[in-house]
Amino acid sequence: MSECRDLAFHVQEHHFTCSQIDDVLQTLGLRIIKLDASPEQLSKYRSAFQKDSAAISLQRWAQLEEKNPDLFAGMIQFWVQKDG
Repeated sequence: MSECRDLAFHVQEHHFTCSQIDDVLQTLGLRIIKLDASPEQLSKYRSAFQKDSAAISLQRWAQLEEKNPDLFAGMIQFWVQKDG
């Protein structure tokens, strides 16, 4: 229920593209270490980018989302850490 409330009814909800998230992370000196995606999303990613098993490139996710506009219909969670 918490994810539903955060997704649909959060008072400070903001929508970000993968490119915008990437820009923010670079500005803050952070990098993604894990991205939770559904098996269907990961399958599409790995089909498109076979050599990238980590599946954490926001630039590549953005490319995939351009071809599949409904790819991120729900929330995506990711973990970051400080560079260096």
